[in-house]
Amino acid sequence: MLNLTCKRFARLVNESRDRQLNSSEDAFVSRHSSICPRCEHVQEQAVGAFGALCDLALDAEPSDTFDERVTLAFREGRTSMGFGYWSPALMGAAIAGIAVLCALTIVTRTADSPVRREPLGAAMRINRGLPSLNLDRPISRTE
Repeated sequence: MLNLTCKRFARLVNESRDRQLNSSEDAFVSRHSSICPRCEHVQEQAVGAFGALCDLALDAEPSDTFDERVTLAFREGRTSMGFGYWSPALMGAAIAGIAVLCALTIVTRTADSPVRREPLGAAMRINRGLPSLNLDRPISRTE
């Protein structure tokens, strides 16, 4: 487990890549690396890794004809703004939209469906089209 001085050492080694350490910080780093072999090894590995990254870094300088080639490609229409370029994205969006509509339809239909309290397999007769007869009152001929 790292103690506070080792943590401070690691922080200062990392910060030394971004800024110039002041004299007290630089003295602490050199003194601690001479005392702690583990931190000295970590510092050597960090320096080696950073050096390897710097060696592999590419120059981001474009060629002299870069602007001309981009302008020519744009004028000739060789850009990726055609329907063929965007068709997979449009198809994916359409499929996702249909899936959302289906999910919403299922959710709203299940909320509207009646709740049946009969046991499974029980038959139920629903007569909605015929008027109900009231057999409790006598039938008069005037009606």
